[in-house]
Amino acid sequence: GQFLNFLFFVFLMIRRPPRSTLFPYTTLFRSPHQIVILGRIEIEIAQVRKKLFRARDRQDHDTINILLNRMGVLVHQRKDLET
Repeated sequence: GQFLNFLFFVFLMIRRPPRSTLFPYTTLFRSPHQIVILGRIEIEIAQVRKKLFRARDRQDHDTINILLNRMGVLVHQRKDLET
C-alpha cells in the first residue's frame, strides 16, 4: 500500500519529464551558479526577441541575420546547461 505509493512517487520524481516541463524539474538539481547563468540567458533571449521584432518591422535584414545568429547561440548555450 504505502510502500508502493512511495515507489510510484519516487519513479515520477526521477523519470525524465516531457521537454516542455523539463526546466522546472532540472532547477532542483542545479547549482545556484547554473541557475543564475540560465536566468541571464533567458533575459538575453527575451531582449534579442524584442530587437528581432523591431528589426523585422524596419525590414533591416542585416540586423535580422545578426540577431538570428545570436538567438541560435543563446538557445544552444541554454540547451547545453539543461542537459
